[in-house]
Amino acid sequence: MPMIKHFKTLIYICACILITSTGFAGSEGTSAASFLNIGMGAGPVAMGGSFCAIADDINAVQWNPSGLIQIREKEIMVSHNEWIEGIKSEFMGYAHPFENWTLGLTLNYLHSGEMIKRDINGNDIGEEFGASGTVISAAAGKKFSDRLSLGFGLKLIKEAVEEKSASTFAADAGAMYEYEKFKFGAAVQNVGGAIKLYEEQFSLPLTIRLGAAMNYTEKIILSAEINKPSDNSVAVKTGAQWQALEKISLRAGYKTDSDKNTGPGISVGFGFNIQRAMIDYSFTPFGDLESSHLISLKFHF
Repeated sequence: MPMIKHFKTLIYICACILITSTGFAGSEGTSAASFLNIGMGAGPVAMGGSFCAIADDINAVQWNPSGLIQIREKEIMVSHNEWIEGIKSEFMGYAHPFENWTLGLTLNYLHSGEMIKRDINGNDIGEEFGASGTVISAAAGKKFSDRLSLGFGLKLIKEAVEEKSASTFAADAGAMYEYEKFKFGAAVQNVGGAIKLYEEQFSLPLTIRLGAAMNYTEKIILSAEINKPSDNSVAVKTGAQWQALEKISLRAGYKTDSDKNTGPGISVGFGFNIQRAMIDYSFTPFGDLESSHLISLKFHF
């Protein structure tokens, strides 16, 4: 089928680029602030996290800051994520376009609630504890030619477990190149910084994203992405969006960084336009770890 061939082409392009750059991501291992790997925004998550080459709203702050320049009017977004194991996250973002660049500001807060404390053998010791993570980000995107856009972001990251907390700063950078009906995106995230909560200090999960997207038709967008976080293996992510009706979009995605215990790797969702507002929803099953429900509300003005 033609659509499947296009998906394979997008993945092949990403893979060729990643082969030359994977070394920069380091080897797999333990990292601090692993919550940075949790996707924000119901639209991107519904498309399997394959958003680096699309990045056309305030979610670009997390996925690829160069995409911010595509925002043509002021934008506000709030979202709530009922993630797995009782973990929840809240997100607020604001984008402000200027004459030739766009500013994005976001706040993301993840919290676990009370969890049972266990010993090294997994036994309940009769105590509870909580954990949380906060990210405050500022990013900007600017066009440098008709086809090339670049972006840069800085963020403050705070992680807290029980009574201990630690903070650090990190940087993101991204690029986007447009050619006819194709867009290519690249981003390097969580550069610099480390967190020490107890005796050991751990680096942030440095991540490389490489993606491609195409307008398959006026109503269908296809995307593919390969990313390599320093604390995990290479993952392939694909997504599709279909504007089924004038005000309704349907989305689906698939990613390879899942196994039998963490779900089939699929995600689905939809978007609904109401005048100058949009409601987005995504559903992601995580197997034995239950499911994630993410809803976003976005306004343009």
